[in-house]
Amino acid sequence: MFNTSILQSKFKIPKPRKNYVVRRELYKLLDQAADYKVILVQGEAGSGKTTLLSSYILDSGLKMVRWITLDESSNHVFVFWRYFLEAVREQLGEKGEELIHLFDENMQLENMEHFLPVLFGEINFEDDCWLVLDDFQVIQEPELVQTIDQLFKNIPENLHILLVSREQPRVYLGAIGMEGELLVIDEAQLKCGFQDSMEFLTKTLGLEFTDKVLEYLCRIAEGWIGGLQLLSLSLKGKAEEEILTFHFQNRFTDEYITREIFAILTEQEQRFLLYSSVFQYFNKEMCRELIGEDAAEAFDSIIDRNLFVICVDEKEGMYRYHGILLEYLRKHFAKEERGLQWKLHKHASGILYEAGDYEECLNQLFLIEDYEDAMNILS
Repeated sequence: MFNTSILQSKFKIPKPRKNYVVRRELYKLLDQAADYKVILVQGEAGSGKTTLLSSYILDSGLKMVRWITLDESSNHVFVFWRYFLEAVREQLGEKGEELIHLFDENMQLENMEHFLPVLFGEINFEDDCWLVLDDFQVIQEPELVQTIDQLFKNIPENLHILLVSREQPRVYLGAIGMEGELLVIDEAQLKCGFQDSMEFLTKTLGLEFTDKVLEYLCRIAEGWIGGLQLLSLSLKGKAEEEILTFHFQNRFTDEYITREIFAILTEQEQRFLLYSSVFQYFNKEMCRELIGEDAAEAFDSIIDRNLFVICVDEKEGMYRYHGILLEYLRKHFAKEERGLQWKLHKHASGILYEAGDYEECLNQLFLIEDYEDAMNILS
């Protein structure tokens, strides 16, 4: 027998914070959501994914909304589908209690492929229903992914599934995309424009600084709404002149990045982030040459995870880290053994020299005080 306790808190729609910024351009996209079976909202931690949907649901007055907040415990076939059953219980009619009882008492993993088609056939939505699966990036277990793929092949009429994820979901969305049934709101679209960023600082956070300071904060955050909030925590007791000159890495940003980014990575990926932070920009080949063959796998993983990586040249596959993350990485890289730091900067200078970027090559040499080689290049 399988059973799991249901936490009702996971079904609650998060309330958007007071004086939230209305993302009008994204609202226009969501206004079209009824034309799609699946809506994917994908972006880095703190990019405003959950707030976007919760505020849109509130402002648009959507009635039939089912919300499931996923966590690590949800990465299990029976836990996930038990919550799904609870979310659609009203739409199962007289069969609801029978199906739930069957699931709780008799289900085995090998029976899921027979149970799910029966379940999908009994779900009846008379009007449009919106099922939000928040933090969908936790869904990793292959067996669970296969069962969710079955759902996407047999989405009940009038059901629209909204996936909120920090990274590309493992489920197969290709067929839905080919049928024109997939709407994607990605990292670039989630980034706040200048006006939205200014409104967030003044209206939502209530900051009272000159436009010069506020514009500086917007530039540092680069459209990352979570970054704006973290930066605001650094301002207490600071004069405007000081704000315009100091670095923003503090306890709050350090803890946030450590917990929300670094903690979810493998040691290989953590090492990749630290070592590749010696570059102002990088591609896969540069990282492989600097770090070794393992870097190629870590590079792909970091790009797929949307970990504050910004594409600067799509054709050349060139990227850079978000300024706040780069400051964090370099702070922690400075704690590495001095000989390792020297070796990586020296190696990076050679890579940049061969690439013809002599300015960045010299910067690497200046950082390790290798003035002799720097003078040779200048000559």
